[in-house]
Amino acid sequence: MTSPHIDAPNNIELAYHLHLLAQEAHQLEKQPGQIEAAEKKFRLILEKDPNHEAALSGLAGITLRKKLYLEARELYTKLLNINSQHDFAEMGLGYIHFILGELEQAEVIFKNTIARRPHDAEPHVALGWMYNDHGNVTQAFEEFKAAHLLNPQNDGALEGLGFICFHYRVYDDAKKYFHLSIEINGNNGGSHVGLGNILVLEKQFTEAKYYFDKALQISPYDESAYNGKANIHKALKEHSEAEKNYRLAMQYTPAQPFSYIGLGELLLHLDRREEAKQILKQALDLLIHPGDMQTKVIRLLKKADSSPGLFSWPDLFFSKKDKSS
Repeated sequence: MTSPHIDAPNNIELAYHLHLLAQEAHQLEKQPGQIEAAEKKFRLILEKDPNHEAALSGLAGITLRKKLYLEARELYTKLLNINSQHDFAEMGLGYIHFILGELEQAEVIFKNTIARRPHDAEPHVALGWMYNDHGNVTQAFEEFKAAHLLNPQNDGALEGLGFICFHYRVYDDAKKYFHLSIEINGNNGGSHVGLGNILVLEKQFTEAKYYFDKALQISPYDESAYNGKANIHKALKEHSEAEKNYRLAMQYTPAQPFSYIGLGELLLHLDRREEAKQILKQALDLLIHPGDMQTKVIRLLKKADSSPGLFSWPDLFFSKKDKSS
């Protein structure tokens, strides 16, 4: 729905112009490196028509990708005030709740969307990532599987199944899912990160860095790609670069626990124990579901309290997008 003044007969030409401009912006948004140009066009449209749904929706998506969560929340809320049935806006608000660690609110939104749209794979994918990133891998698998059954061509569902295989160390199957996801959508940054994570485990660091850099070309704010690059630097004992990338990951997605774990592990190795304990306690607060990750963080905290010189590297930790656990 556009503003009443845009619908008036004497403004039909302007309405058509804004419609074409919105189409151009949406096309730009899909192209790597063009997010700023798309944002500029959406903001220009909103200067002419503050209630233009396509522009509000496009700008909200961009601000979400850029981690401008407060502005994204305002835009999604405005969309819902204009059109209470705008599912994209409701899903966007769900993602913001999820990213900010407000999991109960996110879960309610995603489940309500599933109830209204039982044949849509997307809310299942969103719920799957929420469960995955907070340690409930079993439930995450059920949601990704449901999404894949609803739509075998959904790249997010394939990506999610890839990360489930990654979690259970079934790396050949994980690679297959990630490659299938990229074949469907070459701009799926999470699947690039997933392939990078596997290559890190195989110690193919140059190839791994290629996939992480590709993910950052797709989305310069992808915390999981920074987390992956940090893991490479850590493995190569480039400690300052590793710390910088972990902190970038934490900055872009503060409610994602895995970068905290990686940084805490690094700080322990550097014998910066008090800093490590603070970071690891934050990670523990973010891991709300009991599981292997909680156990590992508790073990690291115990090592932080032990005598200096007893620490050795445990397994590498990875996160998803938010997408590499």
